Amino acid sequence: MRGSPMKVALVSLHNVSNIEGMLKKLGFEIASKDPDLVIASGGDGSILYSERLFPSTPKLAVKRSRLCRKCECRLDNLEETLLKVRNGLYEVKEEIKLKAVFKDQILTALNEIQIRNKLLTRALRFSLSFNDTVYNDLIGDGVIVATPFGSSAYYSAAGGKPFDEGIGVCLNNPFSHRERSLIISESSKIKVKILRETALLAADNDDERISEMRNGDEVSIEKSEEKARFINIL
Repeated sequence: MRGSPMKVALVSLHNVSNIEGMLKKLGFEIASKDPDLVIASGGDGSILYSERLFPSTPKLAVKRSRLCRKCECRLDNLEETLLKVRNGLYEVKEEIKLKAVFKDQILTALNEIQIRNKLLTRALRFSLSFNDTVYNDLIGDGVIVATPFGSSAYYSAAGGKPFDEGIGVCLNNPFSHRERSLIISESSKIKVKILRETALLAADNDDERISEMRNGDEVSIEKSEEKARFINIL
């Protein structure tokens, strides 16, 4: 590796002493600020958390849990993967993110923006609009707006089909509309307005930033200027 060693940050709920040893052995520098690369060791949740900590920094996802659809490698072949990274045998793939603007808050999501009923016993009434399409009186548990990266996660579990381009909009347990999900262009601007009951607004698995939406509240959702970046080994 030429020049200064690549700086690597580790994000994990697991013991990472073995990964630290690999990195030092291969000449990487372990850093907690301004890394060149982030290793997210765990599962899908670790990837989302690492993106919140180090937005847009290239990430290598290492599978350490039962569920990790987006992991590039496993712990048992990590050293081989890191050798390829050190030697430049990789490419960086970009993924779009979403931005939700609600009052004075901005939420950013790699997987999805979710709006759902606060009380399980009460369905939401809400309107949904994008481009020239308007649904004025929807009834259900809410709506999920997803990126291609997140389309195989909660969006898919709620009835949407995974997709590779665009933005996905999935109605969560709709009572008033037959069409459960659809894919719209990346340039779309989506607005959701609560007409009755109280909703919760959330981004990905960030449980520290959940907002309440009440009657008349509106949130706008669109593609973020930020992009997530992931290491793909060649």
